Amino acid sequence: MTRAKQELTICTTKQLQFVHEAGAVPERLTVKTDSLPLQMFYSDLTPGDIFLSNYNTKKNQQVIVNLIEGAELLIKVNPNKNGWNIYSTDGQCVGALSQRANKELFKKGCVPGQFEFLSGEVTVKSVYRHMSIDDVIGEITEDWFVVIPQIRVCR
Repeated sequence: MTRAKQELTICTTKQLQFVHEAGAVPERLTVKTDSLPLQMFYSDLTPGDIFLSNYNTKKNQQVIVNLIEGAELLIKVNPNKNGWNIYSTDGQCVGALSQRANKELFKKGCVPGQFEFLSGEVTVKSVYRHMSIDDVIGEITEDWFVVIPQIRVCR
């Protein structure tokens, strides 16, 4: 329910009990299907969608630590042409997507070598601190930051 200070426009495609009981006359919603985007998807990636042990992630820690939420990123085809790498806007590789994430993007039509992410479609969702502790001795064996992207494609 929305609080309307001036006017509340109700759009509906079928008769609803609330609208009927309120005595409101709904306006018919007409959508022009010729202006809808051909490709549209949103993907809020998680640490499970990132290849956490990527060499470039470990190598470019200072770049990753300086990234802020909402900052633009680039996702480009990896050198093997079978997945996606994550880059800062100055061209430094800061990570790679996991095989799972690569498969999900493939299902959505983002095929490496055939699809190209445009400027502004990929941003920093968060920077995640990856830590792993040896269960036997209790010592930290892995400790680095990982960038987690957010993808919004609407074309």
